[in-house]
Amino acid sequence: MATTVKPTATTPDVYEEAAHHLPPFINFIINNLLLLLLLVAEGYLMGSLFSRGWVDNIEAPNHWGTYHGVGVILFYAAGAATAGLGLRSSVAAAAAMRGKKWGFGLFNLFTLFILSAAEIWSSLSERSFHLVASPADKALLAYVGQPPDAAISPTLLVVSLVLPFASLSYGFSQQRKARVSSADLQDEEMAMDRKILHAEKQARLNAARAKGMAQTGRAFWRGAQQDQADAGPEASADPQ
Repeated sequence: MATTVKPTATTPDVYEEAAHHLPPFINFIINNLLLLLLLVAEGYLMGSLFSRGWVDNIEAPNHWGTYHGVGVILFYAAGAATAGLGLRSSVAAAAAMRGKKWGFGLFNLFTLFILSAAEIWSSLSERSFHLVASPADKALLAYVGQPPDAAISPTLLVVSLVLPFASLSYGFSQQRKARVSSADLQDEEMAMDRKILHAEKQARLNAARAKGMAQTGRAFWRGAQQDQADAGPEASADPQ
């Protein structure tokens, strides 16, 4: 009879190979600390955009006053919430598309694109106050025929795209982890089924052994009773 082999968590995969080649503490830092830093950086960037124009000088909190000071705190909290929502939308979109739930997946992907576009604009806006072209920027701009003092430099574009792209790719890169977890659950369920079958088989075997012993005991008892019955007349006829 043919058997179907289900993929398990031990199936070779490039993500697993990469994780195995890294020290455990590096994997822990990547999965926990660096993700937290990513959210903090995105929240800080979006909070700066939200607070722009709310106060005259974001670096002079002693001039804000109580009302505007509370507003700045709330705006930075909203920036952190926006970053968290973008990351959650990334994970939800990837999971929905993998499960072929296209409507839910496209909605979350659209949400992620809108938040990413806002984050790109926030990065461009905040860095425009201190825009300085590097030698590499000037060289690349000259190579493509643009003036070296162009308003948008290659470095500005790169740094403005990195954080949104990290949020966009995070959800899709974590789907292997979700698949491994699902396979682990399947393995645990199969192991539990095997234990249950083994316990049931052992119980049936113990019951059969007990039944056999009971039958042997009854047969021995009946044989003893028959021997006593057969020996009874002879014992009564013996004068001794």
